[in-house]
Parts: sequence; C-alpha cells; structure tokens
Amino acid sequence: MASLIRFELHKLFRQKSFYVCLSILLALTILNVLIGNQSPNTIVLLIQIMTNQNNPTGIDLALSSVNNSYFTTVIGIFVALFVCDDYSFHTIKNVIARGFTRTQIYFAKFIACLVGALIAYCSAIIVSFGLGSAIYGVGNITGDYFLMFATQIAVCFAVTVIVFSLSITLKSKAGSIVLFVLGSTFIDLALSLADIFFQSKEIDLSLSPYWITRMLADTSTLVNGLDGKRLAICLVCAAVYSAVFLTLGWVFTRKSER
Repeated sequence: MASLIRFELHKLFRQKSFYVCLSILLALTILNVLIGNQSPNTIVLLIQIMTNQNNPTGIDLALSSVNNSYFTTVIGIFVALFVCDDYSFHTIKNVIARGFTRTQIYFAKFIACLVGALIAYCSAIIVSFGLGSAIYGVGNITGDYFLMFATQIAVCFAVTVIVFSLSITLKSKAGSIVLFVLGSTFIDLALSLADIFFQSKEIDLSLSPYWITRMLADTSTLVNGLDGKRLAICLVCAAVYSAVFLTLGWVFTRKSER
C-alpha cells in the first residue's frame, strides 16, 4: 500500500494539470488581494480601503482567501482530472495487474488528492498573507485565527472528498466537474430558497449554514469574534460529509471490483 501511495503522489507531482490549476488559483488569489475582493461585500471593502477605515490586514486576507467560488471550483477540477485520468486512458488496468485491488487504489488516490488539496489551500493562504501583509500590514495574530484555519482545512477536505467520490464513481472528467460545480451551486441556491420559505412561514429553521459554501464563508472572518458553537457545527458537518461521501465512493468501488 505504501508503494501505491508513493506511486499516486509521484503521478500527482508529474501531472501538468495540477500545476496549471495551482497557477490559476494563485493568480486569482493575487488578483483578489490587489483589488480587495475578499469580502462578501466588495464595494463596502473598497470604500473602507479608500477611506483608510478598517483596512484588511494580511492575516485577515489569508483567512478569507478560500471564501470564494473559484477556490472550490479549482479544487474540483484538479481532483476530477487527477482521479479520472487512469480511467480515461485505461491505465488503471496496469495498476490492477501489479496486484493492487481497487480498494487499495481508491484510498491511495484519495490520499494523493488530500495532499494536493492541502498544497493548494496552504499556497492560497501563504500568498494572501504575504501580499496582504506587504500592502496592509500583518495585523494582530491571535489563537482564534488558528482555530479558524483548522476548521477551514476540515471543510476543504470535505469538499475534496465530495468531488473525489463523484469522480471515482462517474469516471468521467467532464461529467464530474459539471456535476460538482452545477450541483454545488444548485444545492446552495435551493437551501437559500428553503431558508427564505421557512422565514416567510415564521419557522425557526435554517438549512444553508450546513452546506460547504456557507461553512467556508463562516470560517473566513473574525469580524464578529470567534463563535465556538459555529466552529463546532462546521467541524461536525465536515466530518459527516467526509465520512458519508468517502463511504459511498468506496461502496461503488467495491461493487465494480466484483
């Protein structure tokens, strides 16, 4: 198994699409730092910068660097391309011929995808922090930021598991990317509409806070202070998403192995 993991990591670091996706992610991250597009309300943030009021600091920009649609999209594209590559070129048979089971291949690819996602996440954080600190200053770094970063990583891992499960089940690059991007957008919209409906009926229920995009948003700012309860909910939801989708992907892989 260790040799298979090394093999998958070797493929990851030799795959051009990984570096292309990483370059696009960093380019968009730099652009967002430069134009101040790290806030849910870009216009408000730009006004604050122009009037020198509550300017974002390097640590604030680092924390908010994954609170955007392009981060999850790039992760989805990278994972789909990496996972489906062996199936598109039918090279998966060569790996199986070496005595590895589909279950072993499944978890080796999964570990490689997590490594790639972690590299992408850390790269976005480092670039945002470095460039943001050079422009606006470092800011006051407290322990709360590290708790937020840890929760963000858990949510990002959940995103990776979801698209990994879809990719290894569909075995189609285009299908996996389209389903993840459109599916995620549709779920986000549907949950938001459900929240509006519940509010109109004066029902004390909100569903959108339990979806990945909202969890990334809620772990991307400390403007209102650290909400320990919200972080706990995000961690639990991320763990549930990861466990459910990892299990589903493994079940489908086991079925194709028989």
